[in-house]
Amino acid sequence: MRATSERKDYRDELHKINCPSLIIHGVLDKLIPLELAKAVNENIKGSQFKLIQNAGHTLNLEEAKETAEIIINFLN
Repeated sequence: MRATSERKDYRDELHKINCPSLIIHGVLDKLIPLELAKAVNENIKGSQFKLIQNAGHTLNLEEAKETAEIIINFLN
């Protein structure tokens, strides 16, 4: 978690992203607040935002099937 807190804040650069983007957030994530995930989505034009109810920060491990389905649907 320390590595995450030491990273540069790139939020002011998000508006420069101009490719299809998917933001997936676990409702139970205690590391990244839901409001921050929503802000990322709002600042990337045309991005998609998906919430996974029963997952935290490691949603790909906690809810692997749901996470994979979301990614596959996005890529299709």
